[in-house]
Amino acid sequence: PTDLSSIQDINKIDLSSLGGRLQGDTQVLEKCTQLMSVTIHHCFGITGDIQALGNYSQLTNVSFFNCEITGDIKVLGNCTQLKSVNFSYCYHIKGDIKVLGNCTQLTSVDFEDCEKITGVFTGKIIRMISDIRAKHGQDSVKLEDCGKFTLAEDLSDISDVTSIDLSGFTSLHVGSQSAFDFLCHH
Repeated sequence: PTDLSSIQDINKIDLSSLGGRLQGDTQVLEKCTQLMSVTIHHCFGITGDIQALGNYSQLTNVSFFNCEITGDIKVLGNCTQLKSVNFSYCYHIKGDIKVLGNCTQLTSVDFEDCEKITGVFTGKIIRMISDIRAKHGQDSVKLEDCGKFTLAEDLSDISDVTSIDLSGFTSLHVGSQSAFDFLCHH
């Protein structure tokens, strides 16, 4: 079918092998009220805003790799069951990394080369990133070549943490101080 809007009970969509042949708007996902997993890779003919995903608290996987979609990741704050999120090489996706603090089930995060993803690394975000990497490996969190990340000045809520893994983040800042100096003196 060329129109998926009549398939309202679908809970998993994987269109990753269709590439450039796939055309459409993400708005059609709004009609898939049972959606738990969506995977669309290398689909330059897919347009629209990720706002369509914001209504699905049951969503566990979102993967739009190298697509022309737009939108703000703040909609993921409603997706509290989210385990995996991938918007790598989606240059029009934007937002603040703090929204992932609401997604306590995460095992994989990939925003590689998403230059409009920014934010403050609070203690909650640092703990989340470090925990995911400790449990699922170094490549389970990819934030290389994103926008500017700033380290929060008050990190007292992670004073009990024994291991911090923020390696590979090319744009982490703490005012005029290096992130390394800041962490080691607090």
